[in-house]
Amino acid sequence: MKYLLILVQLLFASTLFSQTANRILVPGMKCSMEVSDKFKLATRFNGFEHTSINASIIVSILRNPLERNMASVESDNMKNKGFNLVNKKEVVVSNNKAFLYELYNENKKGKVRKYFLIFGDSTKTIFIDAMAPDSNEVICAELKKIILTTMYDENMVEDPFASLSYSVSIDTNIFKVAKNSSSGVVYTNEKGNTPAFLSFSVASQSIKDKPKDEKEFAELKLKSLISTDSLISVSINPITIHNLKGYIMESTTFSKTKKSSYNYQVFLYGEKENYYMMMGRSMSSMELSRKTFEPIAKSFQLK
Repeated sequence: MKYLLILVQLLFASTLFSQTANRILVPGMKCSMEVSDKFKLATRFNGFEHTSINASIIVSILRNPLERNMASVESDNMKNKGFNLVNKKEVVVSNNKAFLYELYNENKKGKVRKYFLIFGDSTKTIFIDAMAPDSNEVICAELKKIILTTMYDENMVEDPFASLSYSVSIDTNIFKVAKNSSSGVVYTNEKGNTPAFLSFSVASQSIKDKPKDEKEFAELKLKSLISTDSLISVSINPITIHNLKGYIMESTTFSKTKKSSYNYQVFLYGEKENYYMMMGRSMSSMELSRKTFEPIAKSFQLK
């Protein structure tokens, strides 16, 4: 009787899903899915969530090979973290060969079912992480159905700030998105750790308690982005960008591989209990770092 009831629930959910599903783009991810109106675009991460039952679908674009991420999912490290692989299946998603993993995990809130949908190539991996309470067969079945509708459009013009409350202007002929998340974006010029290497990142964080010494707080946060053990020189000065006050720090570090890094960093206090941090890094010179990243940092604005 129990299994008959579950079957009826699944059939009902399937009918309901087919009637109400709409294709929705995940901002900044080049991915879209057919989701029912029970799922909304998430505010804490890139993807969808059903807050009342603690179900979520997280979308990530990883700038490393598909094989590496598959190996990571199937590694003993996942088992050590409490994730038990139940099934792996090859599927076709968005005209690409993909792999669907089903896993279980026990935590303080109970047993959780996870689905990983992974596809990509030697340069990137589209990684879909879906989870829901294992006891809810209907929503678990719906999660699986949703992620299998994933479409990835490589040719879509990407706006990594689409889901963020701020933006910067950056030359996409030089910089490419290396990583984007619900809090920030990382760019590089994809030239590796060479003298021509450039990288820029911007992110936001919340503050639980307002700092008593704002300059000291900002300096500690900015120094946390670099290897302070190898710090050669540093200067910090006040700055105002888009009516937000903060500090700018220029530093030079020397890595374990005996390569110098020239860093242009900005910390801004937000209008609420939050702050923004930007960091530009050059392996060539402080002059190039300042010339490249000062205009980008000063283009920062809230939406």
